[in-house]
Amino acid sequence: DHRDLHSFPTRRSSDLRNLETQMAKERSEQEAEIYRLRNVELKKLNQEIEQKNEEITSSIEYARRIQDAMLPLDASIELYRDYAFILYQPRDIVSGDFYWIHSRPSPQDPSKKIIITAAVDCTGHGVPGAFMSMIGKDLLDNIIIAQGVIAPQDILSQMDLGVRKALNQDQTDNQDGMDMAITVIDEANECVYFAGANNPLLYFQHNQMQYIKGSKCGIGGGKHLPDKLFEQHTIDRKSTRLNSSH
Repeated sequence: DHRDLHSFPTRRSSDLRNLETQMAKERSEQEAEIYRLRNVELKKLNQEIEQKNEEITSSIEYARRIQDAMLPLDASIELYRDYAFILYQPRDIVSGDFYWIHSRPSPQDPSKKIIITAAVDCTGHGVPGAFMSMIGKDLLDNIIIAQGVIAPQDILSQMDLGVRKALNQDQTDNQDGMDMAITVIDEANECVYFAGANNPLLYFQHNQMQYIKGSKCGIGGGKHLPDKLFEQHTIDRKSTRLNSSH
């Protein structure tokens, strides 16, 4: 039949279109299934990440409570309100910075006090810095409270030796350490002693702002550093004199 001969290409084209449509439908269904499976996998991964994040955050929050417990209590700071206030704002949940305060009766006049304060900036921040702060706090307790060292320059020297020993820096390549400022308020002699390891002291006397640079060396930091010499400064409350010694 002449008409059948002419209709053959048309039927073939229709079949091809139907086949293409079917293939496109199957491909679309496959892509949809792949997309669904990927979403399921991504959702599962997100849930695992969220769970891990919650666990890590919970652990660090607990570490913060431990770190807060080692800091001086608000009640003890209140005893020295004539001398001090605290501005403490950790960058992360736990901090590589910490403060420390201790007092004892003056040997010259037991009714007067010797008040020792420290502001310390440890290597790093967050969890690594918090580990260093624990080392620093323990060393200050030992050097000042247990051993009775009160001269700022001697405290810094002992801190340097203590950090190097605690981190085995004479045998390893560990470079961690801390910068700090130590002040000793001597009520009996009406003066303040200061020494800083890379940290300065800013104070006001006779309505004028004064600034004392700390020594250009930190606490710890590795075996390749030269011998350190921390300079101590004496501020006389009644005069403008500033004495320094090594």
